[in-house]
Amino acid sequence: MEKTERSKNIKRLEKHLRNYQTYNAGIKNLHSQLEFVLPNMPKGYEIQKDLISSFNIKGENEYVLIDRIESRRAIEIHENLYEYKLIISAIDKALEVLDDIEHHFICYRYIQGMTIQKTALKLGYSEKYIFNIRNQTFEKLLISLKGILQF
Repeated sequence: MEKTERSKNIKRLEKHLRNYQTYNAGIKNLHSQLEFVLPNMPKGYEIQKDLISSFNIKGENEYVLIDRIESRRAIEIHENLYEYKLIISAIDKALEVLDDIEHHFICYRYIQGMTIQKTALKLGYSEKYIFNIRNQTFEKLLISLKGILQF
């Protein structure tokens, strides 16, 4: 990977990592919006688009056809919800395979939003060594989080 492409991809990953908490809040808000748009939906439903631009809502044992306006709004919300869940899930899985120092670095620096200085103090390393940890961590994350780079 070229250095400029690598740098752009790291910036994209940093954006997602910094927005981890915001994505979680977004998921909760999107669920609330779906409940508002589709107030009578059973728990555990799925939204499925059919071939004629209507959307079926699949509950445990029932299908409900909703009108076009509601269905467009519901599918838009559902797509955003799916995207946020995908990003959160990918980050969670990527963090599981990092070693403890790398995992803590990502949590402190990006998810909790600490500065490099505070992260270095919290981890007990020099700022210079923190940059080494950052580089080795992003080498791993560029592989494990490649799928979310397009978002």
